[in-house]
Amino acid sequence: MKKYLVFGIALFALILTSHPSSTYAYSYGDNPKWGSPNFTGNYKDLSFDYRTNFAVAISNWNATSTPLNFTQMADEYSEVAKIRANGSNLGNVEYNAIVYHYHASNYDRVTANYSYMKNYTADKNNGIMGHELGHVFGLDHVKTKTSIMCTSEDGRTATKPSADDIAGVNYLY
Repeated sequence: MKKYLVFGIALFALILTSHPSSTYAYSYGDNPKWGSPNFTGNYKDLSFDYRTNFAVAISNWNATSTPLNFTQMADEYSEVAKIRANGSNLGNVEYNAIVYHYHASNYDRVTANYSYMKNYTADKNNGIMGHELGHVFGLDHVKTKTSIMCTSEDGRTATKPSADDIAGVNYLY
């Protein structure tokens, strides 16, 4: 009997350690991962005021120790970009920005809500764009405030990907 108990505990420990912690923020549901960590993008449809935030967020993700690689595409190639950014005054819709997944058409659209973002600092907007890019890469929300994948509503303080966000991307790719 003791042998079975030890075996059961060992098996349980193996199962627990063979998957990343739930705080790693990966998702197989609403935020499907891409087959490749190489991304192209264009923000020609994003207001000039927020292009820098998008570029900073991309730079922050590119600087991580992940296999992610992002290349900005010229405007004339915007319709073949894997990540397309735009924005609008969407009003009080309970989000600062949102990602629409069109994987069947081979792209994701990051849409900024100017109604909220116009009142925020550049750092906060950088965090919003970095958060939405995390969804593009397949990450989900977490409650850890120092993670880029924490929502603004839950008190995100991060403006760059954290070790937890990086671990999630490394697990997926």
